[in-house]
Amino acid sequence: MSLESLKRRLAAIPVEVRQAVAPIIEAEASRMVATARRFAPDGDGDLDASIRKEDGAHQMQTLVRAGGSSTTRPVRDGASATYDYSHANEWGTADMPANPFFYPAWRLTKKKASAAIRRAMRKAIRGGKR
Repeated sequence: MSLESLKRRLAAIPVEVRQAVAPIIEAEASRMVATARRFAPDGDGDLDASIRKEDGAHQMQTLVRAGGSSTTRPVRDGASATYDYSHANEWGTADMPANPFFYPAWRLTKKKASAAIRRAMRKAIRGGKR
């Protein structure tokens, strides 16, 4: 699906439905952030703090991300190459087993989030009945 096609489809959604669904999307993203933070391994706290939600490209999108500049470290002292240790925790390395936190949280929350979004859409389309 092209970006233009997506924009046309989003524009076709009535404003009332978008207004009803946007806070649900935000709430479900917050729930996933909290779950991922609970699953994150204990450490210096940078990984927990790096789990965040961000605005997406449009009103109906909220991104949940982990990692970034606060979890990026040099590969070894004196080296210019860096890596994001949030990826190392999630997937593991040759020297460290995986300690997943992000995708288990996503798998745990996606079904309820999808159901809550569908419920809010149906309610808005029906005009608040039920």
